[in-house]
Amino acid sequence: MREFAPCGRRFVTFMLSAAVAASLLTACSGATTPKKGLEFTDVASVAARAKQDGADKALSLIADGDATAADLSQSVDDFRACVEAIGMKLSEPVVNPVDGWTPLTDVDFNGVTDSSLQQKAAQCYAKTEQYVELAYELTHKATMDARLMAAVQACLTDRRIDITGSERNVADLVRGSNSSSARGTAVTACIQAKAADLYPGTPITIAF
Repeated sequence: MREFAPCGRRFVTFMLSAAVAASLLTACSGATTPKKGLEFTDVASVAARAKQDGADKALSLIADGDATAADLSQSVDDFRACVEAIGMKLSEPVVNPVDGWTPLTDVDFNGVTDSSLQQKAAQCYAKTEQYVELAYELTHKATMDARLMAAVQACLTDRRIDITGSERNVADLVRGSNSSSARGTAVTACIQAKAADLYPGTPITIAF
């Protein structure tokens, strides 16, 4: 079961690129998105919400009840086309090393400070990539990059946080703790620090 927070994973999780995060959070305020606490149990429930919100491009990709790597790639292309249509640019996607699958992109606002245009960029995401990401997450297990996991495990050991050594993803590391708990805070801090060391300048997301 996946609980969905306002404006999607991209807008509410941690990013190393603070300036980009701030821009997206600002843009998010006007987006049409699922409400906090809404839970999806399968791809069909995500598709139903996409249909309700008029996210036709996303719906066309997941209406068959599946979300593939090709669907995810197409959703990024759709997001790109949408933001370019309003005069902005989207960077080439990089795979999030924290979960091993999320395509991370930066929106180049080209100096745009008009909040209405920033909101349109957020709406582009909400209508294209957002629902495909949710569907993909429900059907694929996250796997942290091996180098990052090893570094995070060592960091947690240094902080006297017990680990098994067999963890594969954030869920394994936090063991049901929330982000504000002592364990959750330590996991977040270690991931952010070690990701910055291993992938300088690369944005990441951390989803609990």
